[in-house]
Amino acid sequence: MPFSAKAFRGLVSHTHKEIVSAKYKIGSTYHDAIINSIEEKDEELVMHLQFNPVVTGEVTVSEIALYDTSGELFYKKAENIKFNPSNEGVIVKLTINFMEVS
Repeated sequence: MPFSAKAFRGLVSHTHKEIVSAKYKIGSTYHDAIINSIEEKDEELVMHLQFNPVVTGEVTVSEIALYDTSGELFYKKAENIKFNPSNEGVIVKLTINFMEVS
């Protein structure tokens, strides 16, 4: 039996409560990200993250990681975001979709 809309909202809400911090990876180093907002939608969680790397040359953000209330890795996604130091920072929209697979 497929999940109801209420069940999906429950999954989204639970995930929202669990995520407390975010990091981004440049090279082999992780840096703290700022979670600007988290928005719950019917079957997805939309997050706006801010990266403010202190660098002298262009770099690539290769990964975004989210951590739960116990400090453990909750979600990880490979990325390819170019950052130029003349920019003040980067704001990234991250959408986590919930779907039933059978």
